[in-house]
Amino acid sequence: MTDHFDREPAPPEDGTGATLRPSTVAVTFEPGPRRILARVRGEIDMDDSPGLSEDLTAALTSSRTGLDLDLSSVTFCDSSGLNVLLDLNRLAAGTDKTLALTAASRPVARLLQLTDTQQLFTVRYSPDDTGPVPPVGATTSTPPPDRPRRRGGGLSTDLPDVCDLCHAVAPEGTAVYGEAADSSFVDPADPGQDGRRPLLTCSPAHLTELQQHYDRRPFDEAELWAVKIDEAMHQHPLGLTIEALCEATGLTVSQIETAATSRHGPQPHPA
Repeated sequence: MTDHFDREPAPPEDGTGATLRPSTVAVTFEPGPRRILARVRGEIDMDDSPGLSEDLTAALTSSRTGLDLDLSSVTFCDSSGLNVLLDLNRLAAGTDKTLALTAASRPVARLLQLTDTQQLFTVRYSPDDTGPVPPVGATTSTPPPDRPRRRGGGLSTDLPDVCDLCHAVAPEGTAVYGEAADSSFVDPADPGQDGRRPLLTCSPAHLTELQQHYDRRPFDEAELWAVKIDEAMHQHPLGLTIEALCEATGLTVSQIETAATSRHGPQPHPA
């Protein structure tokens, strides 16, 4: 019988003993004789991705031939979650193991499609297998007419228009497009759209509901800057000088320092 064990990431502390917000992601591991199956559920964002990465890396390292990921219960995944997957994939390749995606929720499938990274992974599910997920959250209105429409969550025009809220396919020509303020979103093609997540729904009512949901999530500029930095550093694994990082992200030195302080807390000054 296969052993089961759960890892529920513990609520972090701020260094003074005060508990911060609880983690919103959890993972269940099912060890097998050669591979380990990890079932991830919840929201993968910048706050929780480091702990998730540590857990998944440990599982991959302890396996004989690799790690299978079931992401069908992931309700939200931003670029920090994508970077966790990319790092695991590189680690697997460097240790003669494999990372396989056995199932993906619609948010995960959309992210892979939008960033054109699906072909980098061993995928063992059909696009039709992306299961339903609860609505995610957002603010703002219809995008400018010159912005490319993202059909079915991607950039390809041969895919159906799938509602981001109810996941129903909208009949041709009836989809409603909009966007929402989201400080965890970085546009892979247009930096001017960073922080403005594109939305696609089957009705104006569903667009409003999604935007209201996102509106309840505070927009944090420091989070957006940190995501930009993450993207730049993953594109340059050998590292960047501060000048090159400023050029790659479009940020100032002050903004980069603010992002680092926001993520890790105030750093002590050298004596």
